[in-house]
Amino acid sequence: MARKLTFPESVSEINAEKLRKLVMNGTHQHPGANMIEDEETGVRTHLEALSFDQRRGLAQLLTVGRKIVYRHLNTGDVLLVNR
Repeated sequence: MARKLTFPESVSEINAEKLRKLVMNGTHQHPGANMIEDEETGVRTHLEALSFDQRRGLAQLLTVGRKIVYRHLNTGDVLLVNR
């Protein structure tokens, strides 16, 4: 379940390196990421079908303030569930 639910996290100088590692992990390894979104254009890139080399290339292109990484939920993240 933690790999299907994601949290959108904007890339900043503080978390850029952590988010790069999550993008390289991809969708099938926890902790990882499912998607990257460009804030200006709204283009979303799904990571599921990409190889490790392609994900590594995308991770190097993460720019501060322009990208949003949809990362897997981690322990301590707040989750609101309706019954």
